[in-house]
Amino acid sequence: MFESTPTPMVYVTDGAAHDLVRTYAQFVDLPKKRIAEILRLEEEGVARCEMIVTHTEWSARSLIEKAGAAPEKVVIVPPGIAKENIVAGLEPKPIEPGKPLEAVFVGRAWKRKGLPQALAAIELLNSRGVPAHIKVLGCTPPVNVLTEHSTCLGPFNSNNAEELRQYEQVLTAAHVHLLPSQAECFGISIAEAGAFCTPSIVTDVQGLPEAVIHGETGAVITGEGDVVKELADVMEGWYAAPEEHLRMCHEVRLDVEERLNWDVWGQTVAREVKARFF
Repeated sequence: MFESTPTPMVYVTDGAAHDLVRTYAQFVDLPKKRIAEILRLEEEGVARCEMIVTHTEWSARSLIEKAGAAPEKVVIVPPGIAKENIVAGLEPKPIEPGKPLEAVFVGRAWKRKGLPQALAAIELLNSRGVPAHIKVLGCTPPVNVLTEHSTCLGPFNSNNAEELRQYEQVLTAAHVHLLPSQAECFGISIAEAGAFCTPSIVTDVQGLPEAVIHGETGAVITGEGDVVKELADVMEGWYAAPEEHLRMCHEVRLDVEERLNWDVWGQTVAREVKARFF
C-alpha cells in the first residue's frame, strides 16, 4: 500500500490500531518498538488514502483523533452478514414460563469476549430460581472454565455445510446471545444471532453499543461494575416479561434485514466511492 500509484486508495478497518494495541491481548507482549511501528504504519496508510471506511463512530473518532485521518475522508458503515443467509419467514423462539432460558456464546477469543462472565451469569440465574442453560461455540476453553449449566460444542467451520447448520440450529433455539467483551470492535456474531431473531446482551465497550440498539435489539450493560449481576438481571427481566423479549426478537431481525448485512455495506461504500472518485 506504500507503492506509488495514481489510483485512489481506500482504507477499510474495524478499529484503529491506536486502540487495539492497548486492548487486544495479541499486542500485550509485543516490544514497544514494534508497537510504535504498527502505529506509524497506520498513520502513514491513513494519510495516503483518499477514503477511510470503518464500522462505528467509536473507531472513526480514534482514526481522526489518534491516527490523523481527515474527518471528511471517513465513512462509517456497520458490517453484518450475507443477505442470502437471512432465512425468509423465520419466527423467533419465545420464552416460556417454567422452561429454561437458552443462551448462546460465540467466540474464539473467549477470555476477551467474556465467556467466564457469561457462564457465571447463567449459574447466578439458576441460583435465583430461573432455569437457564448456555451453549458455547467457536472455542475450546479448559474444562474447569465450563459450568454445570453449560454445553461446549467447540470450534466450527462456517464453510462446512453441516457445521454451519449446527450453528444455525443453536442460534434458532436460543433466546439470547451473550457477548460481554472486555474489548470488541463490533461483534459479527450479533448480526448472525439477530438473523435468527436472537437479541444480544453486550458490554458498553468500544464498538458494541453501536452494534446493539439498547432496548430495541438487545441490551447494553455498563461493563464497569458487576458484569455477572448485570447480565443476570437483564435476562431475569426478559424471563419475567416474555412479551418484551419477543418484541426485541422481531426488532433485531428487522435490524439485520435493514442495517447489519453486507448488501447494505457494499451499496453504501459503492455510493461513496462513486461520489468521491467518478
